Parts: sequence; C-alpha cells; structure tokens
Amino acid sequence: QKMKSRIPLHNMEVRQDLVSSLSMVDYAILGHEGDIFKTVALVKPDIIALGYDQVHQEKFITDGCKKINVNVSIARLQSPIPDIKSSKIENEYGSSIYRT
Repeated sequence: QKMKSRIPLHNMEVRQDLVSSLSMVDYAILGHEGDIFKTVALVKPDIIALGYDQVHQEKFITDGCKKINVNVSIARLQSPIPDIKSSKIENEYGSSIYRT
C-alpha cells in the first residue's frame, strides 16, 4: 500500500536490504501489512525507530505495545537533510526522477 501519492522509488525488499546494510541495525524485517503489532509481538524489540515521514504516532505505538505486553522505547528519526525532500526535488525537476 502506498503511503504517498506516488510509487516508491525502491520496493520493500530493496528498502529492507538498504536498512539491513546499516551498521547500527541489528535486524531489519518487513512488517505485517495489516497489523503492525503482530510484527512487534514477534520481534519484541527494545526500540522502535520511526522515520521522520512515517505516519504512525508515538502514543499509538506505545499504547498498542502495552496492550501486547511489549515494553519498547519509541524514537522518531530526523531527516538527514531537513531542507531536501523528494517532493521538493520532484517540484524542481519533475516526476521523471521516479522509476515507472
């Protein structure tokens, strides 16, 4: 399911590989599409890191984790380059920056 109005630049598997390659990441998995808490219950993470542009709210995740007896810390990641977003690049260069 698309969260934005465009097709993602990379598919889920490529994004998983990219995240897995980061030295600070222990394990990257694709989450359950219908219920994020099924994945949380399976993994029982210490920390859930949310991307700066993810729609999930920290309180929603904290409350959901409490319901399934998983104690986690939630971290909201910041944009590495706050002034540059793909939508800004698209506005400047056009939608041809995306694969079709």
